Amino acid sequence: MSLSDFLRSLRKPLFRSMRQAVIVWIPSYDSGPSPLERLLDGLEIPWEAKRCFEKGPHVSRDTIVRNLRDTEGYERVKIFLGHGTKNALLGPGEGKETDLFSDDAAFSAIYDEGLINPNPSALFAFCCHSGLELGPAFCKSPARSFLGYRTRIYVPLFDKDCRAVWQEIIRGIVSEIVRDGVITARHVHRLKELYANCLSDYLVGPGKKDPDVTLLMSMYLNSQGENVCYYPQAHAPLEKSQPPKPRPVSVNDI
Repeated sequence: MSLSDFLRSLRKPLFRSMRQAVIVWIPSYDSGPSPLERLLDGLEIPWEAKRCFEKGPHVSRDTIVRNLRDTEGYERVKIFLGHGTKNALLGPGEGKETDLFSDDAAFSAIYDEGLINPNPSALFAFCCHSGLELGPAFCKSPARSFLGYRTRIYVPLFDKDCRAVWQEIIRGIVSEIVRDGVITARHVHRLKELYANCLSDYLVGPGKKDPDVTLLMSMYLNSQGENVCYYPQAHAPLEKSQPPKPRPVSVNDI
């Protein structure tokens, strides 16, 4: 952390409303915990913030409605890690007619445009496709920001080194969003930088050990970094991550 970043982190609580809420949703889609839970191990949340941390198979639309009701009027930071579609964040199936099906698995829409209101909020959605429609819908009102992905994303967890890479990226960007209480173009640059740094480690650094793992991780890191999207759109075009990277393949999607 640079000196300027450190000083900004000290000043930030002085100028932010004390009514801040941090809401984390990490549903699991079977009886066990989601492997994505570990990506936020060690996440620090400001002491003054109201906290809602929901994880596991119980996370449902009713859970989200309760969290939103309990934090009405707060400046919200929402973090979601799981499955998604272009217009919804998904939880486990509920055995209802409204369930969605993919690859013989059932899902339910736990957050969509029907739950969006003008309350000041930032949402980071680590899931497939949500940047296509949910992101723009989320930011129709002022004081709202969204960071997510335009395409299907993949998170292979081959070994502890792979898990450490995804944790470095996701916990890294989530920590900065939670600290700042908002998502800006700076966070987009930072997320792309995290992807580029980890990709470089696999292409030319110490991560280049197993050729098969290196190929797959390089493709997944490239795909995610290239398909990050941010709303409201920045006025200036975002710089592209470097170096050029291979195209993704389709396994282990979330």
